[in-house]
Amino acid sequence: MTLSGARPVRVVLLWPLPLLVLLLPLLILLLLLSLLLLLLPFLILLLLLQLPLLVLQLPLLILLLLLSLLLLLLPLLILPLLLLLLLIPLLEMLLRYGLTRLIAVILGTNRMLLLY
Repeated sequence: MTLSGARPVRVVLLWPLPLLVLLLPLLILLLLLSLLLLLLPFLILLLLLQLPLLVLQLPLLILLLLLSLLLLLLPLLILPLLLLLLLIPLLEMLLRYGLTRLIAVILGTNRMLLLY
């Protein structure tokens, strides 16, 4: 108990951080790979323009372009999952301790805020 009568809040929010540190380089690598694969069909197109059989190679080019667009969107799908992983402890604290203690923990104070 403190002098004001409020109990100090001791909540540790460390569990998603090591996972985020491990996944962030993988996410950056995936983004760079998807950007490289996005450029790959255009490089292939430049090579195919010199060949007379462009019409025969066109379905393969369209397939490569669609694959590269899918790989470009993959990091954009992973990012909301990482943000949700970071929000889970905050939502758990909100349900367990209420809004006033959650604000107190975010602000770094040990006493409960009297907002009501």
